[in-house]
Amino acid sequence: MVGSTETFTGTVSPDNEGHAIYLEQLGSDAHFHAVGTGTLTPGSTYKFQLTLGSSGYQTFRVRVEGGETNASGVSPSVLIAVSSVAPVTSLPPAS
Repeated sequence: MVGSTETFTGTVSPDNEGHAIYLEQLGSDAHFHAVGTGTLTPGSTYKFQLTLGSSGYQTFRVRVEGGETNASGVSPSVLIAVSSVAPVTSLPPAS
């Protein structure tokens, strides 16, 4: 739903604790753009929360920068269908 908050979590391997990590969204220009920035925590984990602002299909991925010993990398893309209308099952029963 528009206005709902999605949570993106995961782990990066090999361990890159302290490295910058980005949540990216595919734009209408066919390029990914950062919509969230964070730092990998102990265990090389991450968590992003994003409030969805418009309806339609939206594609996201996570990107981590490389360092002296590791190459940069991206996650597989995730497609999310965002609706502006509540599903019928969420409506109260008829009186």
